[in-house]
Amino acid sequence: MQKKQSEASLGAMMRSYNYFTHKWRDRGFVSCPSCHKAVMVCPYCHGSMLLPKAQTLPDFLVATSFAYIECKQGEESWSIKDISEVQESVLDDNPVSFLFLELGTGRAPQGKMAFLIPWNEFKAIRDRMIAFNKNSVRFQESKLSKMPTAREMFSDYEMVWAKSLGWQIPITHVWWKIMKVNYE
Repeated sequence: MQKKQSEASLGAMMRSYNYFTHKWRDRGFVSCPSCHKAVMVCPYCHGSMLLPKAQTLPDFLVATSFAYIECKQGEESWSIKDISEVQESVLDDNPVSFLFLELGTGRAPQGKMAFLIPWNEFKAIRDRMIAFNKNSVRFQESKLSKMPTAREMFSDYEMVWAKSLGWQIPITHVWWKIMKVNYE
């Protein structure tokens, strides 16, 4: 049997289920970038080129549940149409997809806010906004603008700021329900 065949077999099998796999590097020698043969001894110092195992973890991480998340940002406003066709296609084709939106120019939590919105919910909100000729959301209300604020449109999906940790997902956020369902 070919050396490391079981690792290749496991990786292929898990990817066939559309699971994410990550293989940590085992001990081994550096390969020549030209001929790809293993370099056993350094040509200069004549020391061993054997690399240690990358980490002390087992060979593979296999994630059976995952979420695609598209990240967007704006300063005073953000266009709800700022998503490419390719991004939309991937998000549409995957049942667990989200939009992460961060708005503001200051420091969190007063000068910025963030939202983690389930993709299908975002699309429904966006469709309603477009029907009313609203193409953007604002960070804060403006006397000159009729655009809604992000908090008005996405309040159920707002993140909370934790000092020294950054944005955190509130325990009441739908993320926890969605991800729990996918782990069962």
